[in-house]
Amino acid sequence: GEIVNCLLDKIHQQGSKVLGIGVAVPGLIDTENGKVIFSAQLQWKQKNLADLFKKEVNGLPIKIDNEMKARAIAESFYGIAKSSRRAVLMNIGSGVGAALIINGEVYRGSSNIAGEIGHITVDPNGLLCECGRLGCLQTYIADWALIEQARKFSNVSSVADIFNAGKSGEQWAINIISRAVDYIGIAISTLVCMYNPDKVILCGRLLEDNPEMITLIKQKYFNFVWGQISNTFTLEFTKLWEPATIIGAGTIAFLAKLDDYII
Repeated sequence: GEIVNCLLDKIHQQGSKVLGIGVAVPGLIDTENGKVIFSAQLQWKQKNLADLFKKEVNGLPIKIDNEMKARAIAESFYGIAKSSRRAVLMNIGSGVGAALIINGEVYRGSSNIAGEIGHITVDPNGLLCECGRLGCLQTYIADWALIEQARKFSNVSSVADIFNAGKSGEQWAINIISRAVDYIGIAISTLVCMYNPDKVILCGRLLEDNPEMITLIKQKYFNFVWGQISNTFTLEFTKLWEPATIIGAGTIAFLAKLDDYII
């Protein structure tokens, strides 16, 4: 609340008008009612976030949405997906998520949870996920999961530490990175088979902070893509990176207000 009000004060001092506020949150979001149904990363359940914000900002219109959907909206308006008829955006960071963008519109599904691929079970006897289940895809890709695996061998604090250990010849580090790249390749293949996009766009903190991962993905992802469809899409990497979430959240708030004017 304090941060938002500080930003509002700066905007008002510039003589600009605030139409509304957009908030992007990881997890399952009820956009109509402004509720966070569940967020494993924030450890929230059934939290009416819109109402909490309204109390802090004098009743300004608030739009709450899923972080991945916000990124996808930013990508469709201002990024690589702008020139695409059907693109899939995949984010890899503290979680793994995807979004399908069809002719500039983000596909949400019946409950706004389309694209939650991080919780697809890839090994029912696999690693424990933060959601409480075993073998979710993100347990082989997300930054926290890679660090957790690496700490069985060394006191690392970041994925960059794992890369540095790999460069020093540590086999455990090489294996962790190699397996993560393989599962990213599997995720790309799955998205292409499901949605038949013309572009697969990768984004997220794991790639932004560790560009070596981008090089490895480019080298290996074709190993997991069915040859018959390998030439139907291009693999690209976002140019918006981390600011995409903020750009998307702001765009969501603007579009909601625009709809009010049109209606």
